[in-house]
Amino acid sequence: MDRRQIVERHQPELNKWDPVSPFSVGNGEFAFSADITGLQTFPDQYEVPLGTQSNWGWHYTGGPGRFTWRDAAYQSYDTYGRPVGYA
Repeated sequence: MDRRQIVERHQPELNKWDPVSPFSVGNGEFAFSADITGLQTFPDQYEVPLGTQSNWGWHYTGGPGRFTWRDAAYQSYDTYGRPVGYA
């Protein structure tokens, strides 16, 4: 596997700042939203939360059955005319 070729094949570029669309990358198991700096430096500049989410964070913390969906505080955001809850 040529890791350099794989990384260079996926070079996302942010051309315009949008307060409702932070830059997000993920692979199905881990996701990261970033501001224009490439980090989460200016979260107050966005109308949606900048977040880091992982599959393992929910499934492997303290054993199975320890947490349920009721343990997450969801905040509702208008997404194309319908409310969508984000933890």
